[in-house]
Amino acid sequence: MKGTIITDAISTIAVIIIFIVLLFTVPKILAEIKDIIVSNSPKVMSRDLAGLATISAASPYTIEINYTNKEFSYDVEFSGRAVNVKYSDPVSTSSEESTSPMAVEISQQFQGVNHITIKRASGNIEVAGYEK
Repeated sequence: MKGTIITDAISTIAVIIIFIVLLFTVPKILAEIKDIIVSNSPKVMSRDLAGLATISAASPYTIEINYTNKEFSYDVEFSGRAVNVKYSDPVSTSSEESTSPMAVEISQQFQGVNHITIKRASGNIEVAGYEK
């Protein structure tokens, strides 16, 4: 009788401890997954690059913006007043693509890059992309 009560108490305490640990770890894991999904989206990346190119063109001073994605590589094309970002998953052979308009005209194309530098100096905008 006494052994059963102790076993039940230990089981109850173990369940409570596991619940408390899960209560604190699951939200962190879900937030990490959400950040990976959102920040690596071609739609978000094309919108960011278009906005950064527009901001650099509007700047009256020399400006250099570095945009890095450490997780994946993309094909990026600045064409006219738009930027197109394409991600191709080598494992599943699926791809995702997005185009966003921008207020400046740039013609550059990069394949398999995860780092883009947008630089404005002396009124000229230069874009460079490479694998870092």
